[in-house]
Amino acid sequence: MAAVGLFAIAVATLTPVPLNESRVAETPFWCLVCGQLGLIDVILNVALFLPLGVGLRMLGWPLAPIAIASFLVSSAVESLQVIAIAGRDASVSDLITNTSGGMLGAFLAHRWQALAFPTPRRAGRLLAAGALAVLGIFLSTAALLRPDLPAETWYWTVAPAWPGYGVFEGDVLEVRVGDRPVPRDTLPHVVDYHAAFLSGDPIFVRFVVGRGTPIGLAPIAALASADHRSLALLAQHGRKVTASVRLRANAWRLRPIRIRLNRVIPEHTGDTVVVWGGLDRGQLYAGAVSNQRRHSRRLPLTVALGWALLLPIWWNLGPETRVFNALWLGALIVPLAYWATGTRRIRSGFGVVLTVIFLGLGVVPRLFDLAPSSGVHWFAAGGGIVLGVLAARQARKRRGMDSRPLQEGLSV
Repeated sequence: MAAVGLFAIAVATLTPVPLNESRVAETPFWCLVCGQLGLIDVILNVALFLPLGVGLRMLGWPLAPIAIASFLVSSAVESLQVIAIAGRDASVSDLITNTSGGMLGAFLAHRWQALAFPTPRRAGRLLAAGALAVLGIFLSTAALLRPDLPAETWYWTVAPAWPGYGVFEGDVLEVRVGDRPVPRDTLPHVVDYHAAFLSGDPIFVRFVVGRGTPIGLAPIAALASADHRSLALLAQHGRKVTASVRLRANAWRLRPIRIRLNRVIPEHTGDTVVVWGGLDRGQLYAGAVSNQRRHSRRLPLTVALGWALLLPIWWNLGPETRVFNALWLGALIVPLAYWATGTRRIRSGFGVVLTVIFLGLGVVPRLFDLAPSSGVHWFAAGGGIVLGVLAARQARKRRGMDSRPLQEGLSV
């Protein structure tokens, strides 16, 4: 396990990312929550060193040496990032979070039996803590998926050359918000589209495909605030088109939500494409017409999207999102059902689990004006209960088998 952890750390931290060099140059070493995705970096840095801490504890290392080893490994990684790895930013935040991750992994490995085979009293405590944590995840996800569109002055830009983004190679022919045309040059222009955009009117762009494929995400058209925050964006990513709207998750430096349309942009230079996107009644949507084919997709902003805010990589959301939403919801409920089976009052324990599901999938979306939970979400939560019960039965059976030789020896 320790070797696996070291390998994962090397792959995740020592791979060059040349596109990030300009952003890295602006990041001070002493920052604690750094950059556009600062909070997700903190979370991922902790998670990255968990396997190392678990592995060292399984080898019998005490907690203090594990903390020292985690710090030394993190220091070596940060030094290499400064000296030789392009596009990687070293910071004191990485040292703190990496070391914390190693210590947390060691603690979990040390206490795994108390989590996996709790006494009835401890199972009740774990269920209560887990229920509060899952409700907190639902509430924070709902809050983070709310639009973050200030009432201040908005600016319009076409094919902006932003640091860290690719360059759009096509020729923009027409741009509008709803039925209101906007200038087509690349200079920022003050616009007054608050009411139209918030009521669901799309950003609409017609353009001619350029030569080559841009590297990374290439903005086609964007609405931005006075402090250069992207409020709404249509962009090209390879042969795909993505659309996004600024949410509160952006302000908290988590992964932005972007919807994608596959195989929209033709390979032939000079073809005309029409794309549009926006936000309407709690749903992010995008559409396109190319080669006389129409593409469209809508992405409901629901409490099931919490996983997408924590992704370690850039991932524009497509049709696979429903599957991952279901897996995320099921994964949240499994430990609650597992611990509920070990409580003194099993019916009360499962009452807590059902209450969490009802509040999280039924009440929370209404409170935050999000899209309602679908039948798939409820089914996934039910599947989490079934899996948790099955896992608990298997654990009890395994526990009984492991303890049988000891019991037989005591009886002799």
